[in-house]
Amino acid sequence: MKSKIVSIPIGLIILVFLAGCSLPGSSASPTQDPGPSYTQAAETIIAGLTQIAPPATATLYFPVQTEPPTPTLSPPTRVPDTPTPTATIAPTSTESPDKVIFTDNFEGRESWYTADNDRFSLSYENDGYVIWVDIANAPVWSVRNQDYEDVILEVDAARLEGPENGTYGLICRQEADDNFYLFLISSSGNFGIGKVENGEFEFIEEGSDTAGVIHGGDVLNHLRAECIGDTLALSVNGQRLVETKDDDFISGDIGLVVKTGNQKGLEVYFDNFTVLEAD
Repeated sequence: MKSKIVSIPIGLIILVFLAGCSLPGSSASPTQDPGPSYTQAAETIIAGLTQIAPPATATLYFPVQTEPPTPTLSPPTRVPDTPTPTATIAPTSTESPDKVIFTDNFEGRESWYTADNDRFSLSYENDGYVIWVDIANAPVWSVRNQDYEDVILEVDAARLEGPENGTYGLICRQEADDNFYLFLISSSGNFGIGKVENGEFEFIEEGSDTAGVIHGGDVLNHLRAECIGDTLALSVNGQRLVETKDDDFISGDIGLVVKTGNQKGLEVYFDNFTVLEAD
């Protein structure tokens, strides 16, 4: 059953920030990364949210647990026609190596934010990056402080456990904490391009995959998000699923996101994050 995602105040969203280098025009190779520079700690944000949230909402978003659950990982499955991480996965992704601005297969284990508590965790596991969310109706994201106007993002991702209607994907043009675009899919076959504007989430365009393009279970999906001018497009496994127009946000940071619906406990595995130059 498809769940309806409603607007939520940005004060209840967990923010995780991360700065990275290798910006456009840099002479560094695409895989070079001097390491993270954190602008805000997740635990500090959690403490602040707990203080300002109404009691009922705080109970909903921050359930009490006696022991912090440890995410249980099983390596995601690659379908037979999915190449290994060293190959080009999406047919339309990279036509020439010089279009790659930045790439990270997460094996360095030092370029992205990590945290572990009873509400969410961000960690390096199985040569990838895992985001686990045990909060209902909330996104948790990890954003790199790399500002782009026109950009193409790609990543391999799979749901490891949790509700099938939970969504995950990519973020672009995060102008501020409460303004950005999201490119989302779910294991149940739903997809969409959404945005958070002034702290309120909504889908600009959404749909349901009737052709079986999106892999379910723990099979990796290859996501491609295009933010070029006022055009926003989402492709999965080499197939464009949705394209729309929106020009509210011009430039901003990029990153990964996992968003729960009414059910919590969603865990998603990410691998092969790539930033490509837009034509």
